[in-house]
Amino acid sequence: MWTKEEKQAVYDLDDEAEKAGGYVEFPGGGLARHDYREMIKYCRERNMDCMDLTDEELSMFELESIYA
Repeated sequence: MWTKEEKQAVYDLDDEAEKAGGYVEFPGGGLARHDYREMIKYCRERNMDCMDLTDEELSMFELESIYA
């Protein structure tokens, strides 16, 4: 579960990314890549916070890494 401060930090990042025209992910670290546009669309359609996605729902938006 995320703290209120962690959620706010993500919201702030979302706002800044939107102003800059989108998201950029660092190509490394072995982290999963996600289709954030589709994830946000999915959550808005269901009137839910993206931070409340289950692991199963989150996995629906994983992208294959071009760096693997």
